[in-house]
Amino acid sequence: MFVRRPAQPLRSGTTLAVATSGVPQIRSFDMTTGSIAGEHELPADLSIRDLAYTGGPNGVLVADTPAGALAWVDGLGAGPLRLTDNAHSGRLALLADQTIVVPVQDSADLVVLRDGERQVHTIDLGDGATLLDADASASGRLAVSIGVGDDPFEREDRIVVLDPTSFEPQATIDAGMLLDAPSWVATDAAIAVWDGPALDLWSHDGQPITSGETPTDRPIVAVHEVAGALVSVHGDGTLVRWPTDTWAPTVIAPGGIALEHLGVGASGDTVTSVDFYGRVTTRSAVDGAVIADDDRFAVGEMTGVA
Repeated sequence: MFVRRPAQPLRSGTTLAVATSGVPQIRSFDMTTGSIAGEHELPADLSIRDLAYTGGPNGVLVADTPAGALAWVDGLGAGPLRLTDNAHSGRLALLADQTIVVPVQDSADLVVLRDGERQVHTIDLGDGATLLDADASASGRLAVSIGVGDDPFEREDRIVVLDPTSFEPQATIDAGMLLDAPSWVATDAAIAVWDGPALDLWSHDGQPITSGETPTDRPIVAVHEVAGALVSVHGDGTLVRWPTDTWAPTVIAPGGIALEHLGVGASGDTVTSVDFYGRVTTRSAVDGAVIADDDRFAVGEMTGVA
């Protein structure tokens, strides 16, 4: 199971999928031969936000776009299945059992692709609320953000934790802010919401864990889960580690140059970053010690890792 946010190279076994931004196109490569295995070009006005792959011998490749999620069941040679028909969708979630969950915006409907079957689940949100985005942790903990109110500037946004099997609401978190993606994630340890340099954490039953400023005044741009901790990425490239046993933040990389992308190693013990100038650095996710460093690339030549 893989998902990248924003659209980054996506690796699954011996296959590499790449989404381009200038001309929206998806290409898959056979990594053993380097040859193109398939490609599909999208309309010029359609941007690709995420790539997801469900894994397994009959894996489904999904491109998440503002105009709806597109799924390729039989490879890129055939046309994609529009999971939300013509409706716009929020950020998708990929569950541990290979299920794809797509929120239909301006509605209470979740489109679910499970075992190759498309389902629609209408969620009881109450208060006239509508779905915004979805996210899931590595083990499959599922949450959605919802908006209450018609005015996007005065909306009361919340996060609702859902049962990943029945999609019934389990807990509600009042975020106290507009939840524009990306400003929150679901992890195995907690639901994390950030605003500027501040990070707020809630348990999956909706109880507050901690709230406070990070050891830098630079705004948070992303949060990733690593082994035994969360790592917040800040606008100047600073990396801050939040251990799940104490939640006491410490800087593990001082920053100074904005990052284009940060990837977490399969074991969760390392993180690999690509900075604005194309420098690729692998660090320990515990103390930030540099394990490998590569500066051979020029600006724009390296933008992501998989």
